Amino acid sequence: KGNTGDPWTPVKKDEGKALTVQAAGFTYILLHDLLLTGDYKAGVAQDVHPSDGEGAEILGWVLVRGQGKTEGLHERRIPLPPAIRLRLGSSQARSELGAMARRRIEATATMRGKVLRLALCSLFQAGAEALDFKDDRPDKWLDRFEDQVDRIFFEELWSDLDLPPVEADRRWERRLMDLAREALDTAIHSIPLPSARRYRALASAERLFGALVHKRFPELYSGKA
Repeated sequence: KGNTGDPWTPVKKDEGKALTVQAAGFTYILLHDLLLTGDYKAGVAQDVHPSDGEGAEILGWVLVRGQGKTEGLHERRIPLPPAIRLRLGSSQARSELGAMARRRIEATATMRGKVLRLALCSLFQAGAEALDFKDDRPDKWLDRFEDQVDRIFFEELWSDLDLPPVEADRRWERRLMDLAREALDTAIHSIPLPSARRYRALASAERLFGALVHKRFPELYSGKA
């Protein structure tokens, strides 16, 4: 199962199987699983030591196999500030950090699939009464949103670590709302729309976006932290 006992490769505990990375590479979701869930037995090179110094980081590097081809050489670096290294060395602190990250992953999935996707469908379908949820035209913009989340996920997680959990969650939700709004605005200014239905499409998409954010993330409008 690929478990050769080398110093670098994480091994899935319940299967005894070495990590297999998919074509997307070291996404924030995969790195959450590797670093914070306890589902993987880390290679000894992943152990945190006091002597690691100020410039310590997690480095992921892999050549992904495909069907009769390769899916690319992937590299990902995640800087580890001293405070984060201390938490990763404690099972309880790591568990708390993992719970916070999991909530953020779930919030991202909700913003992507239950807010932004529906607003984009409404835009592309010019405000149709019954939306076709199989429409794949929004996928390009959803992928851009996901890329933006991936870029900032760990930096934001580290920076919010010492905030009260509720405040930290709201900060992330606001960040997601801003990124989703940016993706929708970019789509509005980029895609061709029938001139006769353009304003209906824009109004419908923007109205639906606001309504869905209010529905899925009501705390953002409650006046609470």
